Amino acid sequence: MKVFQYIFLAICALAETALLIFGFTGIYAYAGKADPNVPTGMVVAVTACAAVLLGITIRSFVKVAKNRERPVLPLFLFKFPVMVFFLGVIWFALDIPEAGVVGFILSLVLGALIYSMTKVPWGGNKQKAKAQAGIQMKTFTKEKAEWAWNDAAAEFLRLQGVSGNGPTDDLQSGAAGREFTDEENEKIYRYAGMPLAYFLGWLIKNDYVSEEFPSTFGAEDAQAVREKRMTPIDFLARCMDYVLVRSEIAPEVQRFVDAYYTYESDAGPFTHRSRRYFFDYYKVVCSEYDVPRFFCVEFDWDKFEQLSEVLDRRLRDFRRYGVDEGEMEILDEHMASPFFDTEATLCAEPGTPPAYVQRCAAAYRDMSEGLRKEIAEALIEYCVDELPMLPEADRVIRHFSPYKVVVFKPVSGTAYCAQAAGSGRGAPMDAPCDSAVPAYVVLGESEWEPEHGISFTVIGDHAVGFGYYADAEPPYEEDLQWRYRILEDVAHGNTCATDVIPARFGGRSGPADNQVVVPRAAAERKEQYEDMIEALYVLKMAEHYDCKITYHEAKPNFLFVEATAGERRTFADSIGLT
Repeated sequence: MKVFQYIFLAICALAETALLIFGFTGIYAYAGKADPNVPTGMVVAVTACAAVLLGITIRSFVKVAKNRERPVLPLFLFKFPVMVFFLGVIWFALDIPEAGVVGFILSLVLGALIYSMTKVPWGGNKQKAKAQAGIQMKTFTKEKAEWAWNDAAAEFLRLQGVSGNGPTDDLQSGAAGREFTDEENEKIYRYAGMPLAYFLGWLIKNDYVSEEFPSTFGAEDAQAVREKRMTPIDFLARCMDYVLVRSEIAPEVQRFVDAYYTYESDAGPFTHRSRRYFFDYYKVVCSEYDVPRFFCVEFDWDKFEQLSEVLDRRLRDFRRYGVDEGEMEILDEHMASPFFDTEATLCAEPGTPPAYVQRCAAAYRDMSEGLRKEIAEALIEYCVDELPMLPEADRVIRHFSPYKVVVFKPVSGTAYCAQAAGSGRGAPMDAPCDSAVPAYVVLGESEWEPEHGISFTVIGDHAVGFGYYADAEPPYEEDLQWRYRILEDVAHGNTCATDVIPARFGGRSGPADNQVVVPRAAAERKEQYEDMIEALYVLKMAEHYDCKITYHEAKPNFLFVEATAGERRTFADSIGLT
């Protein structure tokens, strides 16, 4: 690839040098003449244009030599607005100012267009990133308790003994045609509005409601909800007639509500990346009941606070998915590592503690042998179609050229903060992070992937994420946190036996043929998936659970978890074990 780039640039350099010599010859020939045949401004413009074009070509040579990102194409495209600009100068020299003005304007427009097309911001296209993360943007218009009344009524009857208690029972059986008393009808309405009430309470608590909300529904009642003198379900019933519409939500969180408050699946089945309110609501509010339920619960302030913490985290993650490269502070443009042939620029998210940045920089410079091997193996796997299988890590890793090393502020509650703080897993969100484990993102390119570039995310001594340059993920991402925990458990032999098919989905707890030994964090992750599937069961969106295991060298290396409703898969996900 480099050979063709050098040949192309050499041809450009020869042509531009010839044009530059031609221009200097013209200047020499016409200099001092009282009445030259060719306007002097035109000759100077041609010479200056040739000099700028040659400078761009030399800059491309330097980028190719240093293995920098996208070394040829963007700079080559910028030659076109440069030529149009100097063409405008020539028109002025020929005393045709109208054409000169058009040339100047066209060069600016063309330059701006090329800049916008060739600039590849890492993490800049957040909506695209969210779509890749399984978040489908659907406009929230309104939510009514009435829409859930039938399901709540069926659940109410089931809990009264009309039908069985299992998660696979038909929640609609016995509801159709049943006459309810006024008291029962009102109670069912409250149950049908309970999921919405918890969400509404969070909106009111954090003032995520519209400016007109207090005057429309009563500022005193809204304040009573904040002070816990009125429950959100009472507010929803008395003040809002069990209806929430989009205009009553603050504009700054409407996009979050669009992505999060929906019961619909994406184009495919749900996965762990399907951030949905009903999963979180069920886990916090409903999952501890012996008899499965989703609607028929009484409002509880303790559970409300627990759910509010989850919602705060979801909103924070939604807002903080990726950081534009332009927002980063450049700290060192010549950071070297003995494992790579090129230097990288050290950048940090604004506000990152300097001592932490230096620890991350030191970790990059003194990269462990194990981490180096993980990066080499990931590079081989990622470029499997183009890359010959080179067994030596040294030979593989030399084909990667780092461009930037990006350090982010340590996020409280993440695994690399909790571990360093000694607070263990599940640490509170305000856990101290002064001594967080080094975590950073390396951005660069490989000759095996010259078009898109390569990135990998490092936490501690593990490469937890690997992908294209534009798809790099910061270390606080939930998936990377779990990957780090699993790799740490593998490194320290921290394993446990877990049921392949858990008892809540019909499996037998304990028999050897229904157990598999996995890293402890993987068992916890699997249980999280099963919590989501349980919610699908209760909402009649799943009927069958299955878990498959694959092996490598007689050891389990992947768990594949899925749930189906009839022939349709409604949940499908996997967990890497090594």
